[in-house]
Amino acid sequence: MCDLRAPATLRATVDVQKINNNLSPEVQYTCLYWTYHTDQAGASESLASDVYNFLRSHFLHWLETLSLIGRAYESLSLLKSLQSNLAVRNHRQCLQHYYTNITQMSCESELRDFLSDAARFIRLNLFAINAALLQLYTSAIVFAPHKSIVRQTFEGKIPSWISLQLHADMN
Repeated sequence: MCDLRAPATLRATVDVQKINNNLSPEVQYTCLYWTYHTDQAGASESLASDVYNFLRSHFLHWLETLSLIGRAYESLSLLKSLQSNLAVRNHRQCLQHYYTNITQMSCESELRDFLSDAARFIRLNLFAINAALLQLYTSAIVFAPHKSIVRQTFEGKIPSWISLQLHADMN
């Protein structure tokens, strides 16, 4: 994104014009407010699946974009909002004896697990992500615990020049 190459590139040194040329106002808005709009959409059969698929594909891109626009510190509260609204929605469904098929329940469970691990990943790496966003693809994933869902999902994004992957704690 923004043609950044060196993992040590500090966000503060990236030209604002370069960011604005590569990240339209619409993309910036979307990165900041998609969780709000998701929450406002209400429960639907495919919502959890759509959110989960998006995060499995674009979680790191989302964090990278938030960092570029100087808003990485908001990522944790945005994820917490998703977690909270998912929990409220599930609680309401149980209270109303809402029928949900096993596939949907499994997807929501996987989404909850992903959100929990993603929040932990952000808490542990927020300073580095905010300062030097490409550290997402080097130190943040490399030093994540082996059982981390984020690490398992994005291990393929670790640059090939990193030949020695340290054995982080299992959890």
